[in-house]
Order: sequence, then C-alpha cells, then structure tokens
Amino acid sequence: MIDTTHPLSICFNALAPIVGANFVLSSSRDRQLEANKYPLIEYVVHKEGLSGYDATKKSWRVELVVQIDYLLEEVDILKCVKTTVEELEESQAVQGVQFNLTSKLRSLIQFIVDPSSLGNGYSKNDFLWGRYDPKLVKFVESNYFRKHGADELSGVQSLVVLSFLDVDNILCCALDDLQLLYNTMNPDSNKAKLLKQKIDNQQ
Repeated sequence: MIDTTHPLSICFNALAPIVGANFVLSSSRDRQLEANKYPLIEYVVHKEGLSGYDATKKSWRVELVVQIDYLLEEVDILKCVKTTVEELEESQAVQGVQFNLTSKLRSLIQFIVDPSSLGNGYSKNDFLWGRYDPKLVKFVESNYFRKHGADELSGVQSLVVLSFLDVDNILCCALDDLQLLYNTMNPDSNKAKLLKQKIDNQQ
C-alpha cells in the first residue's frame, strides 16, 4: 500500500485554523463534489523540480513547484474596500487588499519553513510537518486578478518552490529474500561473506 499523505497536505491542514478559520482549503486536484465556499485557499503541486540526495540524512530532498490561490468573491473584496467615488481610488484600494492577501500567503509559507519566527524557541521539530524539513527555495511571483471567471473571483495567485525531505521513501528493492540481495553483491566483500553465512545458517 502506497502512503498517499503529502507533506503539503499536512502543513496546510494543520495551519488552516490558525491562518483563518473562515477560509476553506482545497487542492485544485480535488473532485468537485460540492460548490466552493469563499474565502478559499486552493493549492496544487505542478511538478517536481530539482532533487538531490542527502547522504547525511539518507533521504532525497525534493523541490516542488506549488501554486497557491487565495480567492474571494467580488462582493467580499468590496467589503474590504472603503466606499469611494473615484474608480481610480477603488482600484488602488483593491490592489491594497490583494497585497494584504499576498502577505497572508507569505506568512503561511513563513510558518511552514521557519516556525522559529514565532519566537519563544519554536522549531520545525515541534510541528507535525517538521520531519520533512521544509525549505523555501524561491517565491517566484504573485499575480493579482479581479472579477475572474463566471464566479467573478478576485484575489491573488502565488507561485513558490518549496523543498521537502522525502523521509517516507523506502528503497523499492529492499528485499526480504537475502539470496536475491546477495546476488547483487561482490562475493569478495566482507559484507557479502557475512551475508552468505547468514543465508547458509537459515537453510
């Protein structure tokens, strides 16, 4: 059975009540079984980027290109804007709200990769996702949008590159059959000779 728990899911599900109990969290890969509720934070992992093997931790460090959307209905974003007469003033005010949303997304990432910024001696190891040792590789960009799509959604879309240790990885070929393992080894090595003795003793 493959473990399908994703490190980002652990992070976001744990942080959702802290960042804002009024927002809904989903992945854009989720099956759409019911209508979305807003505000909505939606994320998707687009792809794996560079990966490297960390021999000191006996684990791969994998870069993930992640898109995070903070979506509001237009009526909600207007509630955040003071009543104005001039269209330019409204536009600038909306941009201020969007900047604030981007700030919330940056705070979310900051919480994930550097919980010590909370103060009081917190570290990654204190949190559910700490064993994955998340790091921010790059905050690529954020795009603002307004009255987008049929639902006239407004908000921000941020693209980030995060890296995680793949601590759950198990060698695909870790074998219970020691003979098959022995067949891959140099028979003159000390480890191979010890393994051969173990195999012979089992027979």
